[in-house]
Amino acid sequence: MRALLLFHCTYAMIGCNEIDFSTQDSLDRYRVIALQATPVEPTYRDEIQFHAFTFNPTLFNREIAQTAEYHWTVCLLTLGSTARYLCADPRLELSFTTDAPDLSFNLSDYSEELQSLYAVLNDRMDEWSAITGETIDLKTGIPMSITLKAQLKDVGEDQIVKGFRVFGEDHISPSNPVITHIALSQEQLYTGEVITTECHLSDSTRASVTEHFQYSWYATSGAWQYMVRAGQNNSNQLTLPDFSGPMLIMVAVRNGLGGVDVLEKELQILGR
Repeated sequence: MRALLLFHCTYAMIGCNEIDFSTQDSLDRYRVIALQATPVEPTYRDEIQFHAFTFNPTLFNREIAQTAEYHWTVCLLTLGSTARYLCADPRLELSFTTDAPDLSFNLSDYSEELQSLYAVLNDRMDEWSAITGETIDLKTGIPMSITLKAQLKDVGEDQIVKGFRVFGEDHISPSNPVITHIALSQEQLYTGEVITTECHLSDSTRASVTEHFQYSWYATSGAWQYMVRAGQNNSNQLTLPDFSGPMLIMVAVRNGLGGVDVLEKELQILGR
């Protein structure tokens, strides 16, 4: 990490992998649905818990055993969403590999280096602003990003990039939304029917009146009326498939502040 002290704001356009911005609602392949960070807006002394919500297309074939690998790259200074989260300098990238969809990253392990980086950045803010169009500090948040490339042996791979900001130690972070359950309009489900689904959030989540929710719906079969809904529109209509058997639905809720939660529900479709 002492290499960070060599950083001189060269802003090389080399760095994090490109984001998968797909909004496809069909769960027909191995997918990383969302990447959650806790806290959502950490301080430079916090430990961040990253968790990837994934979909395994062999879910209903319990005899198949897969080996998963998760390759993470943390960029300590990113050029932001307009530059597709490219890293400002390859020396600011840290790589990790896990066998579970979770990573603990302790920013306090790099606090001295980060403060030195912020001091250099502050001295070269005119150059940074000319490139990114913004002025940043620990009050407004230093832009970082994390890239995850997930691989499931003999099944597939997917990747995702998440941007987040790191603040001064007095900053209070917003919370991730919490989904309590997915409700269905009926208990017995038959092929070809149209049902209503509702995503229910915890009381503490719903009390956050400043949050603007976005609901993204996914299914292994059938068809949604809407792929994405926003605001108070927490319900959706699903046309069930014309064949019986198990299926899976998922909903991802984002709050507009970088927070996210995902919940899945297995359905059993009956023949007529």
